[in-house]
Amino acid sequence: MTKRMTETVQMATVLREPLEQTLRFVSWYCELGVERIELFFDDPQDPAIELVETRPEVRVHRCTADFWRGIGAQPDMAFVKRQNAALTFAYRGAKADWFLAVDSDEFVYLQGRNFDEFLRSVPDDAPAVRFCTAEHVTTPGHGGNWFRLPLPRAVIRQNGGAAAFYLAPRGGLVGHADGKSLTRTGFDVFRVRQHLVVGRDRKPIDGIFVGPANGAMLLHFVDNGYDRWRAKLAWRRGSWGLPRRASARLDEIDRFPAEEAEREYRALYDLLHQLEPETCEKLEGLGGVIRLDVDTHGQIDRIFPGHGNSNQG
Repeated sequence: MTKRMTETVQMATVLREPLEQTLRFVSWYCELGVERIELFFDDPQDPAIELVETRPEVRVHRCTADFWRGIGAQPDMAFVKRQNAALTFAYRGAKADWFLAVDSDEFVYLQGRNFDEFLRSVPDDAPAVRFCTAEHVTTPGHGGNWFRLPLPRAVIRQNGGAAAFYLAPRGGLVGHADGKSLTRTGFDVFRVRQHLVVGRDRKPIDGIFVGPANGAMLLHFVDNGYDRWRAKLAWRRGSWGLPRRASARLDEIDRFPAEEAEREYRALYDLLHQLEPETCEKLEGLGGVIRLDVDTHGQIDRIFPGHGNSNQG
């Protein structure tokens, strides 16, 4: 079978983010050549809507109560269930060759390529591509952008430093270690979940796996600074966004007096999202951390002129 000259990608996400984060996300995928970006705004009055609608790639869905009911969900459902309903709706209506579902803090990294260039290397018989998770982490004493990669639990226990108690069950990550999938369209699907598409036979539609060796990863910016982490803490606790042991520690902290609790929240954040130099070097030698020359802010001014305000990470 001859591969088509151009392969197109459609993507979807459900989001409720500050304006800068939304622009960062949309502009990143515009520059990767995504043909259609479906944005499901959990806040129907999100101030970002008016601006992102100016892009021809973007299609906006205002997630009102009527919208949720119209796609078979309920407005008071847990976020993850509403998210899956929206992603399934988007997949079934997709017109492009491929479909990608990611969260608004996840950036597919293709080492300077766009999606069409990357897809030329994908076998014609591959129904899906799973991107390895690379989780952003702060590294005091080390400049640049560093990302943790999943490692076996035993390796993390032995080499992961003080945070290993919390992170080993997830391969050394705070967030998910499952990656995200880019899936061919046209399948009769039962449901689209956060990490993959499930066929009508209830079996995952999976394909090839790509990671650092392929110059392709899912950059997960689960850490965007303490203030953002603290603001989204309740949401993460309600959507399986934290390791179980970290959630249990948060339950303990909740019972502390307010001032002490805030100190302990910060201490836990630092433990989970910072790598001390010795641990960083040890994990780098084991293939568990990687430094990337990547800027996920610089493209904002190119896509939304006059709205870029940062050139970090």
